[in-house]
Amino acid sequence: MKGGTQSVLKGNGFSQPGVCNVTVRYGTFTQYIKNYTDTELNITSPPAAVPDAVTVSVSLNGQQFINDKTYHFRDIENTFTYFQDLFIQSYTPKSGPTYGGTTIKVQGMGFKQFKDDSGDEVDQKIFVRFKDAYSGAQIGNVTEGFDIQEDEFYFKTPPAALDTKAVIEVTFNQKDWTVLNTDASKNYSYTYYNAPKIGSISPSFGPVKSPNNESIQITGTNFACPDPDCKDLWVRFGDPVNGILVKGQKVGDNVVQA
Repeated sequence: MKGGTQSVLKGNGFSQPGVCNVTVRYGTFTQYIKNYTDTELNITSPPAAVPDAVTVSVSLNGQQFINDKTYHFRDIENTFTYFQDLFIQSYTPKSGPTYGGTTIKVQGMGFKQFKDDSGDEVDQKIFVRFKDAYSGAQIGNVTEGFDIQEDEFYFKTPPAALDTKAVIEVTFNQKDWTVLNTDASKNYSYTYYNAPKIGSISPSFGPVKSPNNESIQITGTNFACPDPDCKDLWVRFGDPVNGILVKGQKVGDNVVQA
């Protein structure tokens, strides 16, 4: 709704002889266009007061504007839709292994806000990209979110090098990006680490129900935590779907207790 989205309007006959004051109208707001060819106009959306779809019309003299092909109905070819800024409340996890594929859950509002002229909900893709927080280089390809609901959606992380600090951005239109960052003290959204590797477990067996609340020690490599207090250190017993998660405690550089 804040405007400023740069679009390319494609057609023909924009620079024919006698043309002057090429003008584009978003709903009722008009703007004069200087950068154009016979087949393309570079246009920028003005601000809007409410989220809505408006007709984009062109005039070659600043007065007579083209009409919709279908009267009393917005044609998709010349319709521009204003949406509200995405509100990001939280996302988790904020770190993952270098090989990627980690599923991130985003919670907030406004992830399914598009409707057609009949008021029915329209499925709109959410695009996600990762950028290096320091070089600005894009990491991997732009991907799409999935399981999109009004207040949450999910996406997968791309692979990246060890210790990469990535900025995560999301958008509806691949033009106006919203940064995922709920910690103002950091200039990045996500950290990459080497995945832990287990060397041994001691003891490696025990009773189904132990009255002594016994613990095990896991020895391996790559047990360095992304955060100093290791608050997100968990150990899973069993498979990814039906396994049991318990809180882990780092008791040595290469030892975790659970």
